[in-house]
Amino acid sequence: MKKKLPKHAVRPVSNVTSQPGKEAEKSPSVSECRQLLNRGHYTKAFSLLQPLAEGGNGEAAYLLSLLYDRGDGTPTDHQLAASWLKTSAELNYPDAEFKYAMTIAPFANNKEFDYEICARYLDKAVVHNHPKAMLELGKLYFTGRGVENNREKAIEMIRMAEEIDPSICSDEHIGSCLYANVELAEAYPYLVRAYNKGFYSICGILSTYYMRGAAGIEQNVELAFGILKKGAENRNGLSEYIIGSHYRDEFNYRKAAIFFDEAYRHGILEAGYDLANILMKSFSPTRADTKKVFSLLRNVATYPTIRHSDAMADLGTCYHEGWGTNKNYEEAVKYYRRSLKSNPENTVAKLGLGFCILNGHGVRQNTADGLKHIKSVAEKGIIPACSLLYRSFKDEDSSRQYVKNFDEYIYWLTKSAENNDDEACFILGNIYLDGRETEQNIELAEKYLGRAAYLLHFKAVMQVMKEEESHEDPDPVFTGTYALILKKFFGIGEYSKYIPKDAEALEEINENMKEMLFERIRADLGIPTDKAADFLRELSHSSDFDQLDDIPVPSRIDCAC
Repeated sequence: MKKKLPKHAVRPVSNVTSQPGKEAEKSPSVSECRQLLNRGHYTKAFSLLQPLAEGGNGEAAYLLSLLYDRGDGTPTDHQLAASWLKTSAELNYPDAEFKYAMTIAPFANNKEFDYEICARYLDKAVVHNHPKAMLELGKLYFTGRGVENNREKAIEMIRMAEEIDPSICSDEHIGSCLYANVELAEAYPYLVRAYNKGFYSICGILSTYYMRGAAGIEQNVELAFGILKKGAENRNGLSEYIIGSHYRDEFNYRKAAIFFDEAYRHGILEAGYDLANILMKSFSPTRADTKKVFSLLRNVATYPTIRHSDAMADLGTCYHEGWGTNKNYEEAVKYYRRSLKSNPENTVAKLGLGFCILNGHGVRQNTADGLKHIKSVAEKGIIPACSLLYRSFKDEDSSRQYVKNFDEYIYWLTKSAENNDDEACFILGNIYLDGRETEQNIELAEKYLGRAAYLLHFKAVMQVMKEEESHEDPDPVFTGTYALILKKFFGIGEYSKYIPKDAEALEEINENMKEMLFERIRADLGIPTDKAADFLRELSHSSDFDQLDDIPVPSRIDCAC
């Protein structure tokens, strides 16, 4: 039995005209314009649409707004595009009512998205049975944004959208809304039904049930990755993002970047930020890489409905350092401040702004205020802030000695070393080893030099190897360091017993050091020389997760409820 439409909606009509009651069918001139547009004759179509739109034809006004927006047949003019879209919506053209509701109307009176205005224009489109408007308005009823919180009305609206447009899967959207509302058990059967109907946009969230064993569902990691694989094959951005995140966590940045790039293309904003971070960490970023980093960060940082503090801070750094764009200190200060407005504890923004104030970059110079910002970050052990302070003590230019005495120098040096700054560890270790500037302490010297070597500080590695060669028995602490390198970088798990319990995770390794370190590691751990070639082939971040191609994709999922 067919469900009734919501009370405020009407049954579909054959054509919705721009002036209800005057014409029953589309104007032939508008039909002719559509044919011209389909053939790519934009200039001629524009000339025909202009008088029709000015004469009050809502469909013509909508098409005219598209041409202005895209710059087809006329120079691009987003202001005129928005104006004609509003005119079309006020003339009751459904597609315009929907688009205006979702893009321009909510920002008319405020920079923040106004859900009440959005709901008002969606309701107008719903009256004309616009299925996407029904779907979006139903979602608003789910959340209570701009309208009353009404679960029954929300489900009814979404079901009606599917009835009018079968390409909409109500199970998909109802399940997603319930999941977003952290009603995991209630969402699960809807999501499974959507998957079995071939709607794979839910693969990302459905996989989390099996990945974590959520809502009483038995954990099944292989099934979770099979679902993610299906989602990625069907361009589901969240599935691609989750896969990219796993590759990143396995230090396989190349594959992570591929999946983050696809996820960003398919609407996952956070993937753009993660991709920018991978490119920024590249050993030899190309000019194209830096430009892409800047573009990604700008798109994320300026997205109208999300205040991404980290992206704003990193964008400020791009402007300050000239990464992918021209240096612009004023823009750097602007985005550092925007980042801090969104998150007052953002250390990158606070450090960047402090540095700008300290040096008068894009803002009035003030040493005391700049140091106040920097020291507030350094107290948290953030390496760049600590480094700026302890390095200034040895600066030949006395005007830049922000640290005035040796005790304060040791304080910031230790702060940085304790947070795994390899250079600070190396300097501090040698200070305690020499005993010239402070009392000699062999225990602390070994601690910090060992940590510097563990962090692959080149001079420290050479110094440690030299120290080891002077003893008959290798130091087991440094043997553990090598084992950790094997485990974290190269996926070699059988040497885990050598890893110190307090070992930290490593992130990068200089390619030029690999073979040198390998020879020493091989000797320390007793790897037979005849197995060296096979062993070296394993030094490529291999992991079980890399076997994604071997994981089967489920054609159907049994609902475990």
